[in-house]
Amino acid sequence: MIVQVITEPVAGGAEALVRETHRRYGLEGVESEVVFFSSGGRSLDAGEFSLGVGKRSPMAILKLRRFLKKKRRECPGLIVHAHLTWPFLYVALATLFMNLPLVYTEHNTHNRRRVRWLKLLDRWLYSRYLRVLCISKGVYDALSVWVGPDLTHKLVVSPNGAKLFSLVYRPRLEGRKLRLVSVGSLHPKKNFDTAIRAVAAARQSIESYIIVGEGSERGRLESLIGELGLDDIVHLAGWAEDVSRFYQDADVQLIPSVWEGFGLVAVEGMSTGLPVIGSDVPGLNEVLSGCDSISLVRDVTSVSAWADAIVNLRLRLDSVGAQALAKASRQHAERFSLDSMVKRYLKEYASLNSSHLLIVVNCPAFFLSHRLPIALAARANGYKVSIATGPGEKVADIVEHGFDHHLLPITRSGQQVIQELRTLWSLARLFRLLKPSIVHLVTIKPVLYGGLAARLTGVRAVVVAVSGLGTAFNEGGGVQALRRFMVKTLYRSALKHDNLRIIFQNNEDRETLIRAGAVREGADVIIPGSGVDLSRYVHRPEPEGVPKIVMASRLLREKGVFEFVEAARILNARSVPAKFLLAGEIDPGNPGSVDEQTLAQWRSEGVVSILGFCTNVAELYMSSHVVCLPSYYGEGVPKTLIEAAACGRAVVTSDWPGCRDAIVPGESGILVPAKSAMDLASAIEFCVQHPEKRASLGLAGRRLAEKEFSLERVVEQHLTIYQVLTHA
Repeated sequence: MIVQVITEPVAGGAEALVRETHRRYGLEGVESEVVFFSSGGRSLDAGEFSLGVGKRSPMAILKLRRFLKKKRRECPGLIVHAHLTWPFLYVALATLFMNLPLVYTEHNTHNRRRVRWLKLLDRWLYSRYLRVLCISKGVYDALSVWVGPDLTHKLVVSPNGAKLFSLVYRPRLEGRKLRLVSVGSLHPKKNFDTAIRAVAAARQSIESYIIVGEGSERGRLESLIGELGLDDIVHLAGWAEDVSRFYQDADVQLIPSVWEGFGLVAVEGMSTGLPVIGSDVPGLNEVLSGCDSISLVRDVTSVSAWADAIVNLRLRLDSVGAQALAKASRQHAERFSLDSMVKRYLKEYASLNSSHLLIVVNCPAFFLSHRLPIALAARANGYKVSIATGPGEKVADIVEHGFDHHLLPITRSGQQVIQELRTLWSLARLFRLLKPSIVHLVTIKPVLYGGLAARLTGVRAVVVAVSGLGTAFNEGGGVQALRRFMVKTLYRSALKHDNLRIIFQNNEDRETLIRAGAVREGADVIIPGSGVDLSRYVHRPEPEGVPKIVMASRLLREKGVFEFVEAARILNARSVPAKFLLAGEIDPGNPGSVDEQTLAQWRSEGVVSILGFCTNVAELYMSSHVVCLPSYYGEGVPKTLIEAAACGRAVVTSDWPGCRDAIVPGESGILVPAKSAMDLASAIEFCVQHPEKRASLGLAGRRLAEKEFSLERVVEQHLTIYQVLTHA
């Protein structure tokens, strides 16, 4: 839905344009409403509303905010389009923290309302708008200088349009005097006093001069008309709903303004075939230049210049003929039709919904292993995709895939206040710079700090991926209790965005954050895992020989590495025929990481083969018999388990949130109590001694992977979430 905001439904100019575009949007099937500060005592059409306040009343901010909040609840995809000075100011203020896409049409060529010392405030106001439509090149040039290079990307030249009335072929004058018409508000900048004095000077050529419009200058203009003895020639017709009849009854249109943003009334008049005498001022001259039926007056405050222009056009009508000038006027007006303008506006609105996806992950390697397929699919579906991560060797790989990459000063486990604030500030700065339509925050710190930054900067849509909660929610008193309280508080604040989806990989994490008060009703969805490429991780029969028991993981204590090694010791002491393989690297940035000394001891001991980082995990699993992950880490759904299932391998894992979600206990895998090496050893021994059951577990795992964990399914679910949020 489009909600346009303007001051009053007066005749002519921007106000009439807004009302007409509202009607045209309806014809195009676009939901539309118009909000006026005041009706001015005039009747309103369907879909038009009045706030019932003066056009400069600050109460408009509160009433407008209340109106837009209600409308946002009712109408997903709401866009607010402000026109003229006071709506520009009040819309920017009324929509603070509402995350609404804002558009402003800049009508003022010279930006004279601005005061130099208010420049910073004015630039902030413009920064609130996603698009600023400049109705002429003159407006664009002046505004570009004012707002500076940081905001010029928001500016677009989009000329106004006008409703084209029926063409009228007027008869030759044949001695008859001219009938003149002007349409516009009675405002000093419309310069009607100069036009009236010019009519007095050229009264021998003029039958009548009708001015259609209302405004603060009425009293002064009425006095001037009386002083010049023009009561029988000049008439102030007041406001009129239908101005076409005034154009059609006239011979010539006068537009004596000292400034015009565009010259809407010129197009309206010319569409009926009227020749025009207009001011040679920026905005208006862009519309009027290059047409044989136009006369431009350079010295716009000169009475004699206007009087001469009226007399000269009278002579031209006699020599060339009204019909020839009418054809020229009509052809020129068709360049600025309202239909063309409406199409431009709708294109700009649509561009606001064209999606720029920014994926934020702490570690570039994690992005490549867990989110790359989603990013590639989003790009293939028309999204502009950018990636932001911390530093790492894999950044080059991200760039090689053709993504714009942005480096963040983010650590995975650091807890220094200054560093964390720097991360938050960097995210907010990046969001302001890129202005993504949707951000996807992955892993704990991007979720916490990115969620806060998205709220502060007005990002339109946020996807949060909770792929495990780490150790912050572990039980314990003292420092751990304080840490748990602080993290809960951060989650509650980070997940308050109005247009948000939280993707959980398991129900336990979901329930934990619901109990923490961080999950708004309807904002959560469960997608079990990051998906597995079933064409790469395929089922192959088990190899011959001694059963191989594999654990592939970061070498962290909480991942159950020590329990795995201890289980290998237990089974070695029992002389169980099995070979234990440990694939993974130490993680120096994590306090729970295995150290080099311990790793060297395990190598020396020889009960477990230490493989280091594995580049082909699929081949590792397919050459194994059992895959283990005895984790008690804050997992989502461990990717290693669903990859093992896809390869048709029996899984032994801990009865722990996330891990238990990766299997069907007793059917595709075996659950063991967390932190129990003895139970882990017994489960592995069972798998070694019962090859038929082991094979059955593996086949069931493959079926489960095909049903629940396929990469295509996970990618499609993510794309659906992106689509829903960008249209919400």
